[in-house]
Amino acid sequence: MKDSVNFQVIPFRGEHAEAFRDLNLAWIRAYFAVEAEDEIQLADPGGYYIRDGGQIFIAEDTSGVLGGVALHREDPPITWIKDDSEDSVFSHVFEVSKMCVRDDTRGRGIGRALMAATLNHAKEIGAEELHIVSNRVLKPALSLYQSVGFVEVPIPEDNVFGRGDIALALRLV
Repeated sequence: MKDSVNFQVIPFRGEHAEAFRDLNLAWIRAYFAVEAEDEIQLADPGGYYIRDGGQIFIAEDTSGVLGGVALHREDPPITWIKDDSEDSVFSHVFEVSKMCVRDDTRGRGIGRALMAATLNHAKEIGAEELHIVSNRVLKPALSLYQSVGFVEVPIPEDNVFGRGDIALALRLV
């Protein structure tokens, strides 16, 4: 049985950068290869995600960082094609990125708590739509995203990750 010790979800602080980077690199390496864009995003996660109006949430307990997730403002907005006849571009669009949970703490609701904090924050700052680019082998993550309302959409033409084989979106307004 998994440890059920309480944890908290808090906004990112500079001291979380190394753990956030290491947790993300661990899951990426377990399934894929680290790409150039990963290195850019994780070299200075606070600067990359937060400086332009995004946020990172960290789950932690007394043992340290358990997981994290980033919310990145798409600026300029990425064009997400809703159907063959119309492009949809929203001014307040954010990408949910770099969701990670430490292997030994999975099954405790950490990912769900991180997603709840992300959705609440996105609504508070007036986000209109959230996007995710993921991969179909990440079944637990996809299940979580779909359980909170994300639906599959076409992958954007300007997707920067070679591993991305599925895109999801959630309208908030």
